[in-house]
Amino acid sequence: MLSPEQLQARWTKHCIVKPDDQTADSESAGILCGQRDVQPILTLAEDLGLEVRTLRELSRLERLHTLLTGGESFDDLLAAIRLADGLSNQPTLGASIKDKLIGRFAALILGAGCKQLLPMRNLALPGFANTRSLWSAVELLVSNLGFVPADDSDLMEMVATSIDEDRALPPWRAAVAAGLSTAARRDKPAIFQAIWRWAEHSQAAFAAAVGTLPADAAVEQRLAREVPGKLRVSTPAALLSPLIKKRWLTAHGAVLASTLPPLDATGQQLKVDKDPDHSAGLRSALRYASPPQTLECALAHKDLRLVELCADLAAAHPHILSNIRCDNITEQKVWAAAIGKKSSLWSAPSNAIGVRDTVVAQLADGQPVDTRLLEALAQTPLADLSATPERARLWSLLPTPQRDHYLQATATGWLAVAAKGGVVTPPETPLERAIMASSSLQAVLERPSVMVDTRLAIVSALPSFLEEAFITWLNNLLRDGHILSHTDSEQLGTIVASRRWKRAAKYLSDRLADHRPDLMPSLRLCADLLNFYTRWMLEISKPSAAEKWNAFEKEARELYPSGPDSDELWSRAGGKNSDLSGRSQNGATRWHTALNSIRYGARPTTRELLTVMCQDFPLNEKLRLYASDTDIVGWR
Repeated sequence: MLSPEQLQARWTKHCIVKPDDQTADSESAGILCGQRDVQPILTLAEDLGLEVRTLRELSRLERLHTLLTGGESFDDLLAAIRLADGLSNQPTLGASIKDKLIGRFAALILGAGCKQLLPMRNLALPGFANTRSLWSAVELLVSNLGFVPADDSDLMEMVATSIDEDRALPPWRAAVAAGLSTAARRDKPAIFQAIWRWAEHSQAAFAAAVGTLPADAAVEQRLAREVPGKLRVSTPAALLSPLIKKRWLTAHGAVLASTLPPLDATGQQLKVDKDPDHSAGLRSALRYASPPQTLECALAHKDLRLVELCADLAAAHPHILSNIRCDNITEQKVWAAAIGKKSSLWSAPSNAIGVRDTVVAQLADGQPVDTRLLEALAQTPLADLSATPERARLWSLLPTPQRDHYLQATATGWLAVAAKGGVVTPPETPLERAIMASSSLQAVLERPSVMVDTRLAIVSALPSFLEEAFITWLNNLLRDGHILSHTDSEQLGTIVASRRWKRAAKYLSDRLADHRPDLMPSLRLCADLLNFYTRWMLEISKPSAAEKWNAFEKEARELYPSGPDSDELWSRAGGKNSDLSGRSQNGATRWHTALNSIRYGARPTTRELLTVMCQDFPLNEKLRLYASDTDIVGWR
């Protein structure tokens, strides 16, 4: 200001501008002393719609002019923007100057570092009409940051500030958040690696970063993928909270995997991860678990998703199932799911048959059994229950759709054991039906390598074996000239006798008559199924004289029903009809009386009587048999 000379003493402690000063202490002083041109300052003021009324205004305008005409310095242009905004808070005034200033500064932002962004956090710029390019440049800069460890301190401050309304204004916070989101959407790991570094130093920065990231599944996957193998944090729960809030369960599981043993990690994961259709979180929690540890977790926590994960692992690592016993339903579920993934895993347990027997024993005892396992085993060799102790009780308990599979497999197994000469135990009714329906039955019975006694034992064990089928099989056996041993022949006869198979006995007698003496032991055991004449004629059994006379009497009655004088038989044989009993008696009685008289010496003799009878019935083999038997006709 201008002051009279007599008052100059009061300004002794202040900078005083004197017209005769050789050099000005400041640019403003130079203007006041006439050493500097004031016109550029006045022009700038006019462009900004200002009037220079005070030395302070002059100084600020002079400073702005200096900054505008200086080099392209980030800090200088930022100061110029702040100064211009403070001098002219009307967007319509000085718009051209302001727009150019924003443009120059925006160009510099792209080459700045995150440390230089922090001073911009309180830029409001109400005096600028067009600031979009500035904030777009900030967004672009943030999106292109390298996120290197050397910048972590500034990065953590930037991220934490970006969500703090008290520390940064909305335009800056929005630009930083948008830049972080853009960086996260790129398939580059740097930002995610940085976030996990921040987690170990600043939980606030970690929470801010997670909250800022877009709620995108792909972003979560990238974040989860970069979790380090070991997170060094004192309170892992502080990291889990922002992930739970975002429902990022895969990343949540990854944090647990990096901070807890697998068993504990899955337990914690299951507390928040309850969707049965979502297993990525559990898979993430088990990322460092060995296959046996994964199985341990499944058995401990009994979650079906863990069961499926174990099944997936078993397909590549079958050994994890080698020691299962399936005495609990979770192990059963794991085995069932594994077989569903890869059918060959039915044999993964080291004692698969023993494990199967444990399962079916539980079924027989009424204990809970996994139905899926029963369904899966039905399609494997373990469906053969031929050696299972509880077999007979199982058929009504097995799932109906799979029961036939078990029966068919067991029928085949039963036949295979029997064919090898093992002890043949009679099957229970459902199994017997399956054996009878099995194509393997005929194949085994016709197989030359199977001993005859074994084949007969198989038939003997099957009560429903049909007589006609037996005769067909027997015919095939004997057709090739196969000679039966005495033991085999007796075994054959025992079957025929026990089943009361008369047609089979008749078949054997016919074959005996065709010169098959090896069948005699069979026929002697089932002789009672044959008629008297067949047994006598083939010498299967030796009848007594009384039996022969009874048979002869019966034959005579059938041929001459009215009595011995029918067709004058008695007289033609040399007897007298008057010796016969009267016709008041029936033919049977008259024959009985007449033959008794012959046996005690009356005429005609039996030989004479039979000679005439053979003439009457020349084709009757029975008559010829009687005529040649000494018990009937005596010795000549």
